[in-house]
Amino acid sequence: MGAGQFPAQGPAGYDWAVPGAPRVVRTYPRALQFDPSTRRYVMNADGSMADVHPVDAQVVARFSFDKASIPSVPTVGNRVRARVNRVDPAKVPSIVQDEVQKVLADLIAKGDVQLVSIIVDSSVPSQVKYGFLYVNLRDPALNPSLPKAASGKTVLF
Repeated sequence: MGAGQFPAQGPAGYDWAVPGAPRVVRTYPRALQFDPSTRRYVMNADGSMADVHPVDAQVVARFSFDKASIPSVPTVGNRVRARVNRVDPAKVPSIVQDEVQKVLADLIAKGDVQLVSIIVDSSVPSQVKYGFLYVNLRDPALNPSLPKAASGKTVLF
């Protein structure tokens, strides 16, 4: 046997190439989808994080938390709960509409979203439910002036 030969399989140190599993090419999400009802990020069936348009993620983040409730980002959130606490029930719809418009004002000014309507239900004492319909003007799938068709998104809180 010559130098560097191994009697069983060939030259010493030789590693047989074993075909591996095919690579799975994953794309990173543009923004993570947050579910305000569970306060968790949404995962797909394959274990990857669910994707959402960044503008939609901003809108959901602004209405998922009370303003200044997260010390590291004190400007994120809204003040709906603080403003409607101990207020005449007749004033609640106008306060909620005002707060929704304030929270979305910079996104509207930048042309990111268009606020279509705001719905407020304060029929149950000491409980306020509200929702709004907006259109994401930056998403090509939702904006007719960009390459694809349009529709709106409704957010309920």
